[in-house]
Amino acid sequence: SGLRPRMPTVDVRAVAANLEKSAFTVVDARAANRYAGEVEPMDPVAGHIPGALNRPNGLNLAADGRFKPPQELRAEFSALLRGLAAAGRTIILITHKLREVLAVADRYTVIRLGRHVADGATASATEEEIATLMVGREVRFGRSAPIPDARPAVTPALSCSDLVVEDDEGHVRVDGVSLDLRPGEITGIAGVEGNGQTELVRALAGLQATVSGVVHMVGRDITHDPPAARRTAGMAHIPEDRLVDGVAAAATVTDNLAGGFLWSNLFRRGVLRTGLARTWAASLIRRYDVRGAGPRTKVGSLSGGNIQKVVVARELESDPEVLLAAQPSRGVDVGAMEFIHSQLRARRDAGAAVLVVSADLSELLALADRILVMYRGRIVAEFAPSEDLVPRIGLAMAGATDERDAAPSTVPGQTRPPAVARHATQVSVDATAPEAGASSFVRPAS
Repeated sequence: SGLRPRMPTVDVRAVAANLEKSAFTVVDARAANRYAGEVEPMDPVAGHIPGALNRPNGLNLAADGRFKPPQELRAEFSALLRGLAAAGRTIILITHKLREVLAVADRYTVIRLGRHVADGATASATEEEIATLMVGREVRFGRSAPIPDARPAVTPALSCSDLVVEDDEGHVRVDGVSLDLRPGEITGIAGVEGNGQTELVRALAGLQATVSGVVHMVGRDITHDPPAARRTAGMAHIPEDRLVDGVAAAATVTDNLAGGFLWSNLFRRGVLRTGLARTWAASLIRRYDVRGAGPRTKVGSLSGGNIQKVVVARELESDPEVLLAAQPSRGVDVGAMEFIHSQLRARRDAGAAVLVVSADLSELLALADRILVMYRGRIVAEFAPSEDLVPRIGLAMAGATDERDAAPSTVPGQTRPPAVARHATQVSVDATAPEAGASSFVRPAS
């Protein structure tokens, strides 16, 4: 018992070598992503893709990874693939991005849990239909509720003024950013990756030092507070790189979940109460649909999407007043993306201030109540989310800002008394607990 069945192995290097000798061509967007920061945003997409595309014959495999160019590059990439197909080449596009499938492909095939479940013509298909086939249940995209025409003035839950952040080499990455995050609102930040979004979120979370500027959380200066103090005050953070900043891959699911609740009754005199923690972790695994996992499962053995669900579960169960989410659905499948989006909306609807930073503009259009654009370390434009504004948002992402879209200067909001530190929390475990997004398992102690 306890032994896993032996799985067949594949010599990837041998396969790649054989493909090179044949008429096949492999185009891996993940490899292109390594160089994304070294090119201008509006460079032709062919410059990001290995020169193998220019081979006269063969099968082109485009594997979707983390490379997400602006809208202009998406259109150019689609046109490039359509042109290759028109020239008589066969293309297989492997992607979670359903808009790419409908824009580029003539036919689609859906594989779920290793099995072929459907295929058809894209001309007669919709994103929702294909997503339902991929997940095995109905999937709904788009906004869950209309955006109010006017939002009342509210004291910001988190604000920063004239924030400046440098990287390890002394280069300015965030250049005088002022920003207010309001309760009950999702603020989205768009931009080509490498324009300061990563450093901004890390600085707000306390993971990266600031050169100048101030950060306030519900009226209290937290500029120099460490991450633990910010978490105690009610901040949660879904990091951009889940493996580096989000989890301890060698630790169990239980340990990764409990690590966010060191001051709860999961611990007694600093020692984890293993039985209670595992029971609690099992309940979160069910509620957040972490597949292939048990309380004792090593997090590093899970798929990327399920690792992300572990991170989301830990952060949302803290019942945050401020939630920072960087690339929250990167590398996850359609079902996991829909689930994560529903949880972010649930936190907004519960009154939290939510910041979502994403290189995927369609994600921000589906989630955000307002969209800010970062370019070269500055917020250069602000938009209400609308498909009609996508061309203007794309221009702002490339640095060409229309005067009517310029972001207004941010005036720091009124302050209120400092938040009460929430050191003591009580964990309750209920086998009949409701679905995620309802009541939280971890509650402030009365």
